[in-house]
Amino acid sequence: MKLIKKLGCKQTKYSYGIFKCSYCGNEVEKRLDKGKMYKSCGCHQKILNKKHIKNVGLSNKTHGHSVDNTMSITYRSWCSMLTRTSNPNRTNFKSYGGKGIKVQKRWLKFANFLSDMGERPSEDYEIDRINPHAGYAKWNCRWVLSQDNKKRINKYHPA
Repeated sequence: MKLIKKLGCKQTKYSYGIFKCSYCGNEVEKRLDKGKMYKSCGCHQKILNKKHIKNVGLSNKTHGHSVDNTMSITYRSWCSMLTRTSNPNRTNFKSYGGKGIKVQKRWLKFANFLSDMGERPSEDYEIDRINPHAGYAKWNCRWVLSQDNKKRINKYHPA
């Protein structure tokens, strides 16, 4: 990203500017103190995501859980599980894939994951690994309330 024009302060204490994307040439407004952190306007990440989705087989939409760019909460959980264990560009990869946590081969297909786990009960639930040192598999996973899972995680990983 290259700074084109300084805009000054808005209603906050931060100064803003117009940056030009090094990949597509798109011009975007960003905070001056953050602008140089970005490599693109977001277009490059979209390309990387599409490549990653194709590589891990997420593009098959025959299950009806991903329609018109809207994913069911169960499908979102499945996608997140796959990317945090297989995509080194994800910030939480080091806590999952970087530690050797893997997804069982059967669960690389969403239909199998759905058959084994069932629908995610609601937004208040998340997938939990019963043994935190083992991977994502039918015998080791369950849906738990997010608040209960956070307590459990803090027990194993105190701050």
